[in-house]
Amino acid sequence: MAEIKKETDLIPEEFWDELLPICNKYLGTRGEEVLNEALSVLGKDRNNAVFGDLTDIFNALINKLVYLDRRADFRAELYALRRKYMVPPEAVKATPSKLELFISRFLTRRNAIALSIILVLLAGAGIYYVFKPDENSKISGKYDIVLWSQIYSRDMEETINEIIDNFNEKYKPYKSRFDLLPGSGDPMAEMGTQMKIMAVFAAGDPPDIIYGAPNPIFINGPYLLKVERDYLQSLNYFPKILNQVAIDDKYYYCYPVSISPKMILIANKTLIEGLGYNLGEIQERGISWDEFIDLADRLKLVTPYPVLVNLRGGTLFDVFWMSMVNNGGGMAVSDGRFLWTDKKMEETIQFFDKLVKRDIINPNILGGRLSNNIEIFNDGKAGIIIGSYLDYMMINNAGKVKAVILPFPNNKGNNLASLWDINGYFCFRQRDNYNTDKAQMTLMLAKTLTENSDWVSGTGALPASGLIWDRLNLYSEANHRFLYKYIDTSVPIDTSPLFNQIAFEAINPQLENIVTGKADVNQAMENIRNSLNRILSQNSK
Repeated sequence: MAEIKKETDLIPEEFWDELLPICNKYLGTRGEEVLNEALSVLGKDRNNAVFGDLTDIFNALINKLVYLDRRADFRAELYALRRKYMVPPEAVKATPSKLELFISRFLTRRNAIALSIILVLLAGAGIYYVFKPDENSKISGKYDIVLWSQIYSRDMEETINEIIDNFNEKYKPYKSRFDLLPGSGDPMAEMGTQMKIMAVFAAGDPPDIIYGAPNPIFINGPYLLKVERDYLQSLNYFPKILNQVAIDDKYYYCYPVSISPKMILIANKTLIEGLGYNLGEIQERGISWDEFIDLADRLKLVTPYPVLVNLRGGTLFDVFWMSMVNNGGGMAVSDGRFLWTDKKMEETIQFFDKLVKRDIINPNILGGRLSNNIEIFNDGKAGIIIGSYLDYMMINNAGKVKAVILPFPNNKGNNLASLWDINGYFCFRQRDNYNTDKAQMTLMLAKTLTENSDWVSGTGALPASGLIWDRLNLYSEANHRFLYKYIDTSVPIDTSPLFNQIAFEAINPQLENIVTGKADVNQAMENIRNSLNRILSQNSK
């Protein structure tokens, strides 16, 4: 009988035979060449690759697909093939129970009359249970307060369960519970979770509280419980963070809990100070594009990788976006209007092109193994890594190099703009289960959970509440003190359909073309202008 494969098991030849047609389907005639490149980057070939390598191989293949709207289909086929070989159907084939064997023997021609009688009885029982009210069909009952979370940490679970136990004891007959949703970076699990969320909102039966990132389904739907300003005052929020979750001057769509810089510059303190730079001065006054390129050129003398770009939580567009924001671009889309000027975009594209043409950023940016970038930095082989706050936490926790967070190039010192991801508690009512008392209890529980969210600092994020910053004394750490200065210069992350269309149809493909050498800066800018004209023309109709 076949067994479920382990991540350390070698991938069989049959797998590669089935993978190649999928690669050719999405990548064209270069399918096999791209696959071999991905294996080469990992230092593997088809004879020694194991199932644990597939995540990095798949990411490399998907990143080579120019047509971004087909990436989801490509990913689905790749992960389906992995499941087929790692969990063969025969490995999970159920052994017939004694009851099943009995029924199998019973289903003979001579027992047809007896079978007919049993079927009639079963049909009658079925009719009864179809029309019998299902007491457990609803996620949340009259006195239930159900919390869903797709984010997990041990400290989080312990804190939430303790608060829930106290709540259940104090506010009987109300009873709350904590349900963890699948996710944790597995694309298929996350897709299933999103489908589940869409289904319960479509049915008018959402849970009472969801911890996660802003979602149009949450914010724009009819079931959101708005949070009044008075509920938020004791949490000492940063004004710009509150602005990002505001519905109007009086209401907000969630209790913000964690914030995380989307893209930051993480520098090797020893290497850069060894070149004579004053990092404290750079943090204070900023660094121009020309100064940054000069620093990167000098880093080439002491390290093989002057600047690594880690796309763990983003795309090339996010690097461009940060550069645009610090070039005075500000918000890209507001009220359906595109605000970035042609001149600012051209300047930013030219800076990005210099990073590529002068071999400043890592050449395998679209196909490299992300974990390798952190390892390279920790080994002292890179001067700067552009990545997320989570990357900084991993580097800091490893303790192999002294890491310093620097402002993005071309900012104006204290006017530095940054992009912050936000997670929070979203509160809801159900279509057929609403009363004022339960709504108040739901909001109160979410507020209590927020007030006790010290666990955030252990999840690769920072607290959104100044109350938690004070309690944990986060300012005592130099890099946190630096980030704290700029929280109130944050630029809201735009989730409008027009913004996403511009980002992933007009700009990101041209950044990839520059990296891969398919277009020079002038061609890329011309292609962006043409795509923008088409997109904005379509949206104006």
